[in-house]
Amino acid sequence: PRTLREPIAGVTQLFLSTFIPLLIGAIYYDMGNAQSSIKDRMSCCSLMVLIMASLTWDAIFSFPMERKQMLREQASAMYCTSAYYVGRVLAETTLHIFFAFIACNIFYWLIGFQDEMGNFLTYVLVIELVTLIGAGFMTVFGAISINVEQSNSLASRPR
Repeated sequence: PRTLREPIAGVTQLFLSTFIPLLIGAIYYDMGNAQSSIKDRMSCCSLMVLIMASLTWDAIFSFPMERKQMLREQASAMYCTSAYYVGRVLAETTLHIFFAFIACNIFYWLIGFQDEMGNFLTYVLVIELVTLIGAGFMTVFGAISINVEQSNSLASRPR
């Protein structure tokens, strides 16, 4: 994956996966489980979903930055496009799962959600799926774009 070849990309992902949850956790720190805090919990959960879906922004750069190399290797019959795409997605997915898990741990315990393992595992599953859906959208935007500017434009357009 790109984060192994470019260590700064991995460091950036690690920083974002820790700093943003720490910041949001500081804002919503230990809000409690009473009925009176339900609006705060709903806004916090909405914010977490939005952040985790967009935390995979680096996925839009994968394909445009490596398009020339992939086309050259495909022309020399090294592999087909689908093999490259599946390999790229699988390599990136493991890192997205790892970084999302780090963020989940920070969010959940700082905010003070219910202290039950079943609830925590459900939360982790939902946030991991949201992260992978966000990464999927970012990957599609990168795959259908010719260059980085076009993929950035597609991903940041209001729908």
